[in-house]
Amino acid sequence: MESPRPLKRRRVSNTTLITTPSLDPTTLSPQNDPLLTHATHVLATEAAALAHITHLYLTSPPARHSLRAAVHCILSSQRAGGRLIACGVGKSAYIAQKLTATCKSLGIAAGFLHACEAVHGDLGDIRGERDVLLFRAHAGTDEFAAACAGGDEGYRADGAY
Repeated sequence: MESPRPLKRRRVSNTTLITTPSLDPTTLSPQNDPLLTHATHVLATEAAALAHITHLYLTSPPARHSLRAAVHCILSSQRAGGRLIACGVGKSAYIAQKLTATCKSLGIAAGFLHACEAVHGDLGDIRGERDVLLFRAHAGTDEFAAACAGGDEGYRADGAY
């Protein structure tokens, strides 16, 4: 029986993979070094993304509202002596882990909770004085619905969506 979808995902990007540079110093030239060109392209792409999100938060009322709600959630949690618990599934989990690491480096009490593990017993990590900042995909998942419900405890879930 043939599988309805391929087992291995295809690369979406049309960029070529980086090749290992030559170790011969006579062949290296700062003007046409492909690694340097690629590195500066990555930096320019990231700078453009930051400029876009800055513009979005300056001009879009829904985006401004969401950012304000997220910042308020973090401040409320810290003032109450709690931790910010970032939660996610898939790519959102990576973003939640990065947020957690950034908060910790800034002295903000934070922790990461995978949404799938949350509904299988890890909700005990959430205390009443703590806020939960949820990350989710556009479509959402059943794990998020269960994590938001909080089981019998009725945990409060705040955050920007």
